[in-house]
Amino acid sequence: MVSELESGGVAVKHQIVEALQTTYSVEELCRFLQISRSGYYKYVQRQQQPKQDEELQDQIRQIYEQRKGTFGYRRIQAELQRQFNRIVNHKKVLRIMREKGLKAKIRRKRHIHSRKVLFIELVGGF
Repeated sequence: MVSELESGGVAVKHQIVEALQTTYSVEELCRFLQISRSGYYKYVQRQQQPKQDEELQDQIRQIYEQRKGTFGYRRIQAELQRQFNRIVNHKKVLRIMREKGLKAKIRRKRHIHSRKVLFIELVGGF
């Protein structure tokens, strides 16, 4: 374990603090391992991140299927806020959609051609 401490870097130290925090206080462990407490708690936050991302992935897939694949990342982001009251950065939505292979179907635009008849009324000296 001592050799891991010397060569493993901060990530290994954070794992040690996590394993021993039931026996010793986090403050004591961080002081002994010479790492900051705030750094340890950032590590803990990052460990919880994948759980939040999985929930977001499910919500994005649900909206994508609900809209039959016609929504892109911008409209899905707006729909996340509407349906789930969840504000998410558009870059995160785009990244998750790319990872999962979700692409919006590009629909062909229909052009409506209408004949405009112009009636020019000549009045006076026009």
